[in-house]
Amino acid sequence: MNKFMDFLKKFRKDDEFDIKKYIYQSYKNKKKIPIIFYFEELPICEKVKVKEILENEKTILLEPEKKLLRALGEVKDIFFKVQHGNKTLFFKSNVIYGNEEGIEIEFPKPLMGDKIVRLYLRVRPKWNEPILVDIFPKEDENEKNEKESKNKVCLKGKALDISETGIGVFVPLKEEIEKDLDKKNFYENLKEEKIVKLKIYLPKMEPVEATGEIVRCKEEKKGKVLGISFLDLDIENCEKIFKYIFKRQKEILKYLTSEEEF
Repeated sequence: MNKFMDFLKKFRKDDEFDIKKYIYQSYKNKKKIPIIFYFEELPICEKVKVKEILENEKTILLEPEKKLLRALGEVKDIFFKVQHGNKTLFFKSNVIYGNEEGIEIEFPKPLMGDKIVRLYLRVRPKWNEPILVDIFPKEDENEKNEKESKNKVCLKGKALDISETGIGVFVPLKEEIEKDLDKKNFYENLKEEKIVKLKIYLPKMEPVEATGEIVRCKEEKKGKVLGISFLDLDIENCEKIFKYIFKRQKEILKYLTSEEEF
């Protein structure tokens, strides 16, 4: 029985993945390791070499890979994806600093139960080409409001990110909302599970019209940050968003591989 328990302990120990051993072996063999980081909400997959192991194994220095170096102003975390047997393991590391000598990060730690690569690509709009968003109540609510007002209730927002399945929107709390009772009530009722109508103005394209459900709502001093999931996006509107995402993807990758200003 004792021999069996010893064997079982050894088996479990051997089956565990040792991230330190993985890092050390990669460093010793000068082997590139795959990493994932996000820039403008786009997942970037690259391979880098470990240049040095620092501070009593608390931090490591990566070779200054060009894309990662270009993205450092935004990148806070780097993810490691490792295939161990039939398991896919993820590790997360915080970025400390970086320059052309190298990029220092904390020693990777296990990330439990999190999905690193999203199923659908999501991108952030270009700062000088914003995506404006009109948000309306559902049709039945609009009908009720139209009996009291000649104009539909509409809140103006700006997209923070967009994918084929949803959009992140910041809705500022402006003085005009405070003065308009219908707008104020609608703004205050922007909560999770709320169904809204959207008109999305993609740069240099026809607007996208859709219905969405608010799945996340964060209150801020200057407004609300909404995560909205599309409910009825037809093929035509879906293609418009896909075309925009593809264009932004090309712009982001071009920036990361060139010397151009973003």
